[in-house]
Amino acid sequence: MMMRQTRFYALAMFFLLAFVVGCPQPPEPPIITGPEPRIERARTDQEILDTIRANEAKLNRALWSSNVAVVAHINDRKGDEHTYNLEGTMLFQRPRNLLINLRPGIGDNVMQVGSNETEYWAWIEPELSQMWWGRHEHAGKACADDVFVNPSELVAAMGIGLPRDMIGPLRKSGKHSDLLHYGRQNEDGAYQLTQEYRVMREPPYLVNVVIFYDEFGRKAMTASLDDFKAAWEGGPLIAHKVSVIWPLDKNKLSLKVGSFKNFDESKIKANAFARPIDSPPLPAGVFANMSQVDAACDRPGNPARSAVEPTGWNDDGTPFYDSVDPRYDAASDPYYGADEEVGVDTNDASAQSPEAP
Repeated sequence: MMMRQTRFYALAMFFLLAFVVGCPQPPEPPIITGPEPRIERARTDQEILDTIRANEAKLNRALWSSNVAVVAHINDRKGDEHTYNLEGTMLFQRPRNLLINLRPGIGDNVMQVGSNETEYWAWIEPELSQMWWGRHEHAGKACADDVFVNPSELVAAMGIGLPRDMIGPLRKSGKHSDLLHYGRQNEDGAYQLTQEYRVMREPPYLVNVVIFYDEFGRKAMTASLDDFKAAWEGGPLIAHKVSVIWPLDKNKLSLKVGSFKNFDESKIKANAFARPIDSPPLPAGVFANMSQVDAACDRPGNPARSAVEPTGWNDDGTPFYDSVDPRYDAASDPYYGADEEVGVDTNDASAQSPEAP
C-alpha cells in the first residue's frame, strides 16, 4: 500500500512538472533603463563664492591673444544696422586695462575697444567713423550716454570676477543655475537690482550668464559665456566664447578666442592702455568725430546718481535686500530664472585669425 502511494505521488509530480515546463510562460516585463537622475548637491553661498574667487585668484598675469574673431551688429543713430566680421588681438590686465584691436582680415585696424584705470572708449571706422569715450567714475550715471560697446561691461561679461562696492550678493535659485543678485541704493533710498550673475550647478561651477539692469529694471546688457578652458597650464578657466546683447540699443557682439598666449608681461608698453587722441594712429574720420559720452557729468548741477562700476571684484559679504523697481515685471521676463541660452550665435564668426608674428 505504501509503495502504491509513493508511486502515485511520484507520477503526479512528474505530470505537474511536465505541465509547468511545457506550457508557455508569460513574458517578463521589459526593463526600462535610462540615465540616472543627477543628484544636485546643495552648495552654500560661501562655497559658490569661494569657487569663483579661487579661479579668479589664478589670474595673476595679463591675458593676451592674437587669435580673436568678432562678429558685431551695430545700429547707428538712424537705426540702420551695420555688420562687421573682424579679427585681431586682445590684451587684458586686471582690473580695468583692456585693449581689443580688430581688422577685416588684413590691413589696418578698423575697430578698437579699450579701457584703462580712469577712462574707457570705443571707436569704429567703416561707415560710422566715430569714437565714444567716458570716465569710469561716471559710468551708469543719468548724465552719461551709452557707448555702442561698453568696455567696462565687456570685462564683466567675461565672467572673470564679481562686483565690488555693491550690495550683495543675494542668492536665488534658477532652474539650472544659482543666481547672484547685486544692487545699489537709488535716490529714493530703495534697493534696486543692478547686476545678475548666473552660476553653473555643474563643473566648473563658474559664471555663464551676466546681466546688467538699468534704472527702470530693463536689461541693459546680457552676456552668455561658453567654452571654458584654462588660459594657460595651471591658470584660471576663462570663457573662450562670449556673446553679448545690448537689447535697448539692439547691438550685438560675439567674440571667440582661439587661445591665450603665455608671454613676458614686462614687455607691455607703458602707454599700451592710453586712450588714443591723435591721428594717426586714429583714422582721420574717427579723429574728426570724437564724442565724450559723459560730458554733462562734468557740468555743475548734473543729476546726482550713484555710479555703477562693473569692473571690480567683490570683497564684502553685505546682504542684498531684494527691492527691485516695480516697473520690472519678472514674470514676463523669459530669462529671469529660466536659464535659457542667451546671447548671439557665435557660429557666424569669421575664421580664426592667423597667428600674429
